Amino acid sequence: MGEEVKNGKSRLGSFLGGALFGALVGSVAALIFAPKSGRELRGDIQEQFTAAKEKTSQVKDTVVQKGNEWKSIALDATSKVTRSLKEQSNELLDKVQSLTKKSGESLEEALEDAKEAIGKIGEEIDRKLEALKEGKREEPQEEAREESR
Repeated sequence: MGEEVKNGKSRLGSFLGGALFGALVGSVAALIFAPKSGRELRGDIQEQFTAAKEKTSQVKDTVVQKGNEWKSIALDATSKVTRSLKEQSNELLDKVQSLTKKSGESLEEALEDAKEAIGKIGEEIDRKLEALKEGKREEPQEEAREESR
């Protein structure tokens, strides 16, 4: 996932650089071929350069803001998954402890039940991680919790 972010930044940087360069070259070409004195031409070039610089700054600010928003979403989703995993781990521990305390039940049966519960939790973890990779924000499902009990 780290490489995807780096490639995305690289593509965005290349695009922005190309757009800025194209705007600058077009502006300079238009000014050079316009019938003006040297002083007027230099003034116009300076104005165009200042305008391009301001636009670039605005685009940079927008990109930074969007990046911070995505970071916040990712941190929120990670926090929810972590919280869900802790809850499920505690539920699993409680279930294993209650299963081993049941009279007449062998330790092997308790371990098999625990393996099933772990398998279900593992599947839910995989599902949530996959949803996270796809950019979905997902609330913990009560059904999955009930199945693990």
